[in-house]
Amino acid sequence: MSTRLEILRAGAVTGLAALLPATVVELLATPAAAAPVPSGAGVLARSTFLPHLGDHFLVEGGGRLRLAEVNDLPCAESEGLRDHEHCFALRFSGPALTQDTYTVSHSRLGRFPLFLVPMGGAGTSVAHEAVFNRHVPA
Repeated sequence: MSTRLEILRAGAVTGLAALLPATVVELLATPAAAAPVPSGAGVLARSTFLPHLGDHFLVEGGGRLRLAEVNDLPCAESEGLRDHEHCFALRFSGPALTQDTYTVSHSRLGRFPLFLVPMGGAGTSVAHEAVFNRHVPA
């Protein structure tokens, strides 16, 4: 026999699952070690950004940032992740922003959230970095 708490918990999980897209429910149900690397439309990957080096990205409430570099992560060489599609860092230059998640927009890529970290700089141009690491070890 189920307790009232177990019934409420099951109902909450069922209700949440009904509101989420099927892919999110599948990812939540998949153990972390076996979780697939996301792919397809809507996933921001290295190849998404490479054609836009030098382009400006509008940061809501923060001005414009220019995409200056697309780099490997520091561990790329030792982990076999050099030029990996889902493990990379973006380096932007522009006005000083605090470390936070911003809504960023680009004329071709649309709008998306991006966690930006200030990396330093001088004068009116500060470097900001966004790190992507969706590698799932085998």
